[in-house]
Amino acid sequence: MVLRPPLPSPGSSSPRQVWLHIGLPKCGSTTIQHHMAETYEQHLQLGLCYPQRHRSPDGYRNHIPLARMAAAVLPAALTEIEAEAERHSCHRILLSCEHWTNAFRTSNLAALVQALQQRMPGWQIRLVAYFRNPYGFAESSYAQFLRAGLFGIAKPAFFAAGPPGIDRYLRCFEESYGFPLPSLLSFTQMLLAQFPRDSLILRSNAPADLETPDMLSDFCNLLGLPPPEAAARRNSRIQPRKLAEIEYVQTQVSQPVYMQLRPKLLKRDFTRGAPPGPARGSSLHLSAAMAEDITRRLEAERRELAALFATRTDMLCAAPSQDWGRAELLDEAARVRLRKFIRRQTA
Repeated sequence: MVLRPPLPSPGSSSPRQVWLHIGLPKCGSTTIQHHMAETYEQHLQLGLCYPQRHRSPDGYRNHIPLARMAAAVLPAALTEIEAEAERHSCHRILLSCEHWTNAFRTSNLAALVQALQQRMPGWQIRLVAYFRNPYGFAESSYAQFLRAGLFGIAKPAFFAAGPPGIDRYLRCFEESYGFPLPSLLSFTQMLLAQFPRDSLILRSNAPADLETPDMLSDFCNLLGLPPPEAAARRNSRIQPRKLAEIEYVQTQVSQPVYMQLRPKLLKRDFTRGAPPGPARGSSLHLSAAMAEDITRRLEAERRELAALFATRTDMLCAAPSQDWGRAELLDEAARVRLRKFIRRQTA
């Protein structure tokens, strides 16, 4: 795919730009989206439009409606987005949705870029992706998969295939994508195979790799916006014990039933008699052997990642210093309570 050079915007020495923030998943996208939605009016005054057209009105307030749109109707949607920006005299447009990388093979990202080239030829296109240290990325990805799915891995087939766990999840990802999930270089190569290098801006989300205090400040700086005034909202984290409960329940019921049970499952406390502390779950977290494999891969990828990224990559490629031991978080008494919960809720 060839991206056309920008044409100057009428009456301005600066090119008009469309920024596509494409994720990656579990790398702080919701923090960016929340801030951009909250500061919509202020940023309009600075020439940046985070379009309300084809953006979710609540929840994450990202552009998932646009990301799930059929290619044939993208030109009409872009006409509406461009009209919103021009109505406010904005020379920059920001579209944000991690679905473009979460479902990269089946998403409309390539079709969207092509539609932008054809419908808005005077606008320069930039794609921005943030990456996370692969140890936390692997574990957080599995946690998200357990909660609501991720990377298009079929949950019914996954839970029907035997005892679940992060090791099998990582194998499923590699079988589907053709490369290991913790391989940051493979993710960048997947993007570079579709889009020219000079259109992609690859960045670490580790604060120590950035010139600003955090990822959101870095993103604002990248777009020429003032830094956020207050600490950004973060998604609430689910404790490992609760994740273990979520994992176990999905071995007992179908996915439609799990989705019905999930709200009450998240609220209900099943920890009676459970050991204190957020122990690392035996099926939820990386083992020492898995961590060693990631370390070896990072050593092989480190130099090329540093050459491709627009930020430093020291902490992005750093191996955590920690005990990789894992514990069984659910005993049989806990499983009995969970099975009773399922029976009561599905009676």
